[in-house]
Amino acid sequence: MSCSRSPVAALAVWCAAAMIISGCAGAGAPAHPEVSPPAYVSSAQASEAESPAGSVVAAPPQRLDIAALGISSTVGVMESGQCPVLNPPTSDRAYWVQCRAQPGSDSDGTVFVIGHAVAGGDAIFNMLPDITVGADIVLATVNGTMVYQVEDTEVYTKHGEAQQSPQLRARVPGRLVVVTCFLDEGRVTDKNFVVYATLTAAYRR
Repeated sequence: MSCSRSPVAALAVWCAAAMIISGCAGAGAPAHPEVSPPAYVSSAQASEAESPAGSVVAAPPQRLDIAALGISSTVGVMESGQCPVLNPPTSDRAYWVQCRAQPGSDSDGTVFVIGHAVAGGDAIFNMLPDITVGADIVLATVNGTMVYQVEDTEVYTKHGEAQQSPQLRARVPGRLVVVTCFLDEGRVTDKNFVVYATLTAAYRR
């Protein structure tokens, strides 16, 4: 994704391409992630996640918590009808991409959550690049709570690497992908920071 020079840049989700967050902004303006959920490869080509203990019917996420980073947010919805370009209206909460899977132990694909980062200011995912492998990401729905464990993080050039990444393109039940704009020492870049996590537990409400 390329960084915008405008004070507030649009966050786009290209529903047919790989997930990208684009339009980094500076001076306290939201760095709106342009997120392109991937054109899925077949699940046969992706490694299937193991079924976690517990059974929770998939539903839209309502809350996201990353205790290791002190992140806690209600989760908004970027509706499918807004694709291919999505622009989250606020920088202080996370957003679930509706044109991809819902979280649950019976989820049929990858769950995508996006959020802003701000150069020179505050936003929900400013601290996301500090996350470490093994950290938990918790998504709560009306049906229960899903716990995902971080397995990998990547930094992709927004236009090019992200669309070509097999890992980002794969449709994997039990996988959560969290994306934000990558800030380098507080400066805007043309890259995305992507977190890959796998469902490890599910608790019915």
